Parts: sequence; structure tokens; C-alpha cells
Amino acid sequence: MGGPAVKRGDATLGAVVDDPTRTRQVQPLRTEPRRAQLEIRVAEQPPRRVALDREVVVIGRSRDTDLQLDVEGVSRKHARISKTGDRGYNLVDLGAKNGTYLNGERIDVAVLHHGDRIQIGTAELTLSFDEVAGAEPAVAALATAMSAREWEVAQAVAEGLTNAEIATRLGISKRTVATHLERIFERLELHSRAALAHRVALALGRPAPERGRG
Repeated sequence: MGGPAVKRGDATLGAVVDDPTRTRQVQPLRTEPRRAQLEIRVAEQPPRRVALDREVVVIGRSRDTDLQLDVEGVSRKHARISKTGDRGYNLVDLGAKNGTYLNGERIDVAVLHHGDRIQIGTAELTLSFDEVAGAEPAVAALATAMSAREWEVAQAVAEGLTNAEIATRLGISKRTVATHLERIFERLELHSRAALAHRVALALGRPAPERGRG
């Protein structure tokens, strides 16, 4: 873990550039509220699930926090998850000495999505939604239909990232990104990048992306 802290959120691209692997965000889908939960994994302990049923959940080592993580590398008040509207959640680092990481990237503030992995000290917290109203069960369970890495690639496509940008974010080659996409298309019986982006957007309740070209 390392590197400078950055802010992360949904990518909004005003225009499609020349890269044919670019997608563009359009108007948000209208969906109903959904319930969120965290699966917490710590070495040598059984995993446990915690519902995010408050507007604000403070995470840290202190007993005064809403979610206590008494493990190595966790500050007394380490991070905060805040609910924004009916469907949104933000992750905020509270100045923790060892930092807060989202999908391997150190953050100050970030928008959370289904399947995101939060690293706080030696604990890993995975966000999931109990239900996605208005989506078919097969779409709501999209993340379980592929490997963790393939799910990261699929989410990045829905954010509007190009293959090159996905490769940079995940620390893999563009060829590997393309290979992951081929497997995803085969497993989900999809035939285009646009179809994948729309399907992921439905599952996550994100703005539905629009394919640029090709």
C-alpha cells in the first residue's frame, strides 16, 4: 500500500475521445432505495457481516466507534461511511496514520459501489447490496458471475474507462484487460462493450453508460 491520497468518484465524460474502448456517462437510472452491508475479513477470524443501517458509520479501534476493528494498523477513529440519498455511500478517511484504501488505492474521499473492497489496517471490508430494486436477479448477482478481477474490470468499463486506463488502475497490461473482457463476454453471453457497461450500470444503480463507437 502506498502512494498519494486521491479523490475518486463516478467518471463523467463530456465527450467521447478517439479511443474506441471509451464509454460515456449519460442520465442516471431511477431506482428505489437499497440496503447495504459490509463483509469483514480479518486473518484467523471467521468473516462477519454488518448492516449499514445508519446515516453515518464511524470505523476504528475505539469502543466509541460505530464499527470497532481492534486489529493492527487501525486508528482510534480511522474512517467514516456516510449515506448520501437513497442509494449512495461515501467513504471518508479521518486522517488515519496508515491510511484508508479502496480497491488497493489510497483515498481521502470516495464514492462506494457494490463489490468495492475497503482496506483498513489488516481488515478487509467488502461492500454489497442486499437487493437492487428494479433489476432482475441475474443482474443483481452480476458480481458473483465472474472472478474478483473480472468484476473490477467490468466496473471500470461502466465508469467509462478505456482499456489503457483500466490497465493503469489495476496494475495489469492492456492485453490482460482484453483477456478479462473476452471471458466476461463469454460468461455473460454478451457481444459488445456497450452491453456490458449497461448491464453493470443496472446492477449498481449507476448512470447508464453510452458506448462511444466501435
